[in-house]
Amino acid sequence: MTWTASFEVQTADGLEEITATSPSEIDGALARLLKADYVHIPTVHIVERPTFGPAEMPDHGLKIDFCVPRQLGALAYFGEVPEDPEGWAYMSLATEPVTDPPELYRDLGGPVAFPANAVIPFDAVERAVIRFWELGGQRPDSVAWQPAESW
Repeated sequence: MTWTASFEVQTADGLEEITATSPSEIDGALARLLKADYVHIPTVHIVERPTFGPAEMPDHGLKIDFCVPRQLGALAYFGEVPEDPEGWAYMSLATEPVTDPPELYRDLGGPVAFPANAVIPFDAVERAVIRFWELGGQRPDSVAWQPAESW
């Protein structure tokens, strides 16, 4: 099946949706996000996946924050993970600590920051977003994860 990744980014000008159906289109969407002056953390979900509630919210999602000058980022995942039936929210986990990690956020409205050990190289973020798309919105298996108390 071909999946459609929907990237939502909120800037001062409003909400923008970027769709991608291939790895090259995902790279293009990430390039646009890197240039965006967003006021809420960009989120991606797979259009073909189930939704819930009257607002038809996706049953999964991946939040992405970046530190462009240092080529670093962090991820938050929400959704079912078959190998962890008790969990539903996760953050990326660095396999090698980043020296003096930048402050990155899961939510700018809070603001809710990622812990320092969630900061990973941008190429790992890019691989994880492509893997998220390949898996149809399942938690990417290309990065390590740690539990989160909320998404």
